[in-house]
Amino acid sequence: MVRVGVVVALEDEARALLPQGDLPHRTTIPLGASLALRICGMGPDRASDAARTLLAEGATGLVSCGLAGALAPGLAPGALLLPERVSFLGSHQVVDLSWRRRIAQRLAPDVSPAAGLLLTLKEPVVTATAKARMYRETGASAGAIERGAGRGGAGEA
Repeated sequence: MVRVGVVVALEDEARALLPQGDLPHRTTIPLGASLALRICGMGPDRASDAARTLLAEGATGLVSCGLAGALAPGLAPGALLLPERVSFLGSHQVVDLSWRRRIAQRLAPDVSPAAGLLLTLKEPVVTATAKARMYRETGASAGAIERGAGRGGAGEA
């Protein structure tokens, strides 16, 4: 059986999956027989630690879920990004494309997720000029600070 471990940085991000109830940080929260949530706090090191913990607790797949800053022109606020690749400290990793496809198929018909590269950042990119430069240099659709979870876990799975 696939047991999915979900890593989020912030309590507000976790509320999308668990709208009510206690949300302790750095504690695994079961969300049913095949889903577990872990709120790690911001940063790739914390995300990687959370991923390793979820794997040690029996997760067979990992999802990093949360907010990211758009880098690609035309990627609107609130857009859903299901990346095809994730960059962690300069190393690009392809996500499980069959799993990605199954997730996309389960979305509402009017939801069309963006694709492309999700870039793990060391710090926020806050100006339009810096975002445009980063997009030109990397081609990344979006960037996020804590998205090291998949890389930290996948390298050991």
